[in-house]
Amino acid sequence: MSKSIAANPQRKLEIRKFSSFADADAADREYYRKLTMKERLDILSALLAMTPVAIKSSVPEGSQGDPTQRLAGFYRKTQRTPR
Repeated sequence: MSKSIAANPQRKLEIRKFSSFADADAADREYYRKLTMKERLDILSALLAMTPVAIKSSVPEGSQGDPTQRLAGFYRKTQRTPR
């Protein structure tokens, strides 16, 4: 049985091998730098959706601790035109 855990199941899986941790870290930074803010938030939302129920249930829905609403506010602020 195969199970998709990706934020976008249609996204192509790419596996790369690096000769050092520094090279792998540099490739990670470059990958995330190329993503749009929306794509980054989608990945974060998918990761948050995979968190254990115990962690989710410790934060009341709609409270200041609810990351979904905080992220939505952060995203709106980043979309404003610069001064």
